[in-house]
Formats: sequence, C-alpha cells, structure tokens
Amino acid sequence: MTGSESSFTGCLLGLALGDALGAPFEGHGPFAAEVETLFNRLPPALRYTDDTEMAIGVAESLAAKGGFDAEHMARRFAENFNPARGYGPGTIAVLGMIKRGVPWHAANRAVFPEGSFGNGAAMRAAPIGLFFAEDLERLKEVTFIASSITHDHALAKEGALLITHAVSGIIRGRSNNEILDELSGTIETEEYRGKLDAIRELLKAPASTETVIERLGHSVLAQESAPTALYAYMRGGTDYPETVRLCISIGGDTDTICAMAGALSGARAGFEGIPPELIERLEDSDRILDLASELYRAG
Repeated sequence: MTGSESSFTGCLLGLALGDALGAPFEGHGPFAAEVETLFNRLPPALRYTDDTEMAIGVAESLAAKGGFDAEHMARRFAENFNPARGYGPGTIAVLGMIKRGVPWHAANRAVFPEGSFGNGAAMRAAPIGLFFAEDLERLKEVTFIASSITHDHALAKEGALLITHAVSGIIRGRSNNEILDELSGTIETEEYRGKLDAIRELLKAPASTETVIERLGHSVLAQESAPTALYAYMRGGTDYPETVRLCISIGGDTDTICAMAGALSGARAGFEGIPPELIERLEDSDRILDLASELYRAG
C-alpha cells in the first residue's frame, strides 16, 4: 500500500475533526479576527455530521470489499444513515429509496433528474484517494461512480475528484504545485480550471477572506467549496489547527469545507500532526482509528 498508516489515520481523523470543529459555525461568517475566540469556546464533545458518516461508509465499503463495489457502498450509506446528522433533503430521499431496495442509479435520477451538484460527494471522497492513490485512472473512474450514487452532475463529480486526486498526490509525496499541475491535466470543466488558476494566484500572496470568498466561494455547491478547501489546505499545510481556523474564518458551509481541507491536512501531517486533545474529544475516535487501519491493510 502506498503511503503510511499514519497518513491514512491522519486523513480520516482530519476529516472527522474538521467536520466536527466546523459544524457549530455552519451558515455563518466570515468570522475574521474572532476565530481564535470562537475556536476556544467549542463544546467539550465534538460530534460529527453527515459528512463524516458518509465518509465512514466509503471507507467501510472499500475495506470490506478490498476495492470498489458501488452497490455495496450505496448500501453502506443507507444502513449508516442517521437523520440527526444533518443530511440534505435530496440525499435523505435518495438514501431512503436505496434502503427500500431501489437501485442507486435509479434513485439518484428520480430525486435529481439533472444530477445534483452539491458538495455531498466531495465531502466523503477522501478515502477513495487513499485507497487508489497509485492508480490515477482507476481513481478518477471510482471517484465519478461513487459520487454518482447521490450526486451525478459533472460539477459534483469533479469537485470530488479535486479532493481524491489531492489526497492521492499527498500520499505519493507530490508538492502542492505538482498536485495543482496534475489536477489541471485531469479536470475537464472550465469551471474548475478557472478555480485552479484562482488558487495559484491566491497562494502567491496573503489574501483577504473576502477575496477568497469572491474568487472561490464558500457555499454548499461543489464548485464553491471543494476549491476553497483545497486552497485552505495549501495555505495551512501541515499545521492542522491553522487549516481548520482558516476554513472557519471563511464561513459558509464550514463543516464540509473544514472536513475536506482537514482530510488533506491530516493526510500530509499524519496522525502525529493531529492535536491529541482534539482526538480525545472526537466522537467515535476509536472507531475511526480502527477503520483507518483496516483501510490501510485492505490495500
């Protein structure tokens, strides 16, 4: 298996913690100067949302099957579904149909005839980048099919590919510039090509929160959150808390942006780069640690 077990653990913990840390601020901000104060007022128990619950389903399926099985993964999503986690109404409808035995490819089109381009596929995609890190052709294929279980629009699928390909690049030891170059070579939509160019420009010098939001976005749309998460990771690097603080300062869909950026930062920093005091407060942290080990061994 490419990469270290520490990177796998850091990625999954980074995703779950980012989700839990960002959730209290969802739909608000930008927060700018008061982020540090807000960060210190977080509840003692850090609970994750649908972002992590679905990412757990992705990792469980890949580990159980030793590879990708769309039907199995769709069933894991439906079996894990807890409505208290904050799922969107469209995903709730799709998962409800799958649970009743409707094939996933029929369920997603019944709910989203044109395909949803929300960030629900990108938020859960990081484990795919871990598992298929060395096979970039298969990585893209699996990312797109796995996304289509609930989000079958090209923008949703390419948003997920931003995350899986970046995770893969981190696992393969690529620099941020190399990751951006690789993404430019595999991304097909003009929307994301423009966002990658914007990320390059924003990384050249300090950028205001308002500029980041204007250039990249901070909404629930895949094209307005996955690029933002990629930027936040590349700005924060291996400093996991700083990456999360940056995401929170941007505001908007903070749980999902923090989850995606947290997965990338955690993969780069490894388990050792995640503050232990945060891990201790994270809901189901032992389960996530075990799952990261299972996923690593399954490859």
